[in-house]
Amino acid sequence: MRKATVIAAIFSLLLFTAPAAADPRYDFQVEIKKQNVNFPDQKPYIDTLGDRSFIPLKIVADALDVDVQWDAKQNAAIIKSNGQDILMEVGAKTILVNGIEKELNGRAEITGNCMLVPADFFSKGLGFNMYWDYGTRLVIIF
Repeated sequence: MRKATVIAAIFSLLLFTAPAAADPRYDFQVEIKKQNVNFPDQKPYIDTLGDRSFIPLKIVADALDVDVQWDAKQNAAIIKSNGQDILMEVGAKTILVNGIEKELNGRAEITGNCMLVPADFFSKGLGFNMYWDYGTRLVIIF
């Protein structure tokens, strides 16, 4: 009986203290200007159903020197960059770039206090180049 109790205790200890396997949805990095971006609050993630990357807008916009303001009345972000005015509403799959509608491959969403946008926003909306490196699981925005 004592041996079974000791084995059960060891098993419980291992079960509850072993590091959890990394969730593959969050297991990728974002690089801007040859620097990895740190996401202290909300991590970017991959929507496994749609195979799309979602990235926190404000942190990446700051790294790209892009101005982002929040419009609570419209439930939208207003982004200004290189003479472009962009309106991105939460839940919308389209953005307005200088009044012209462009479609993204996913919908902007709010998680916690963070607006996450489909990664293609940075190319279609802001005109940056973007590359996904499958081997290293790295999104490169340049």
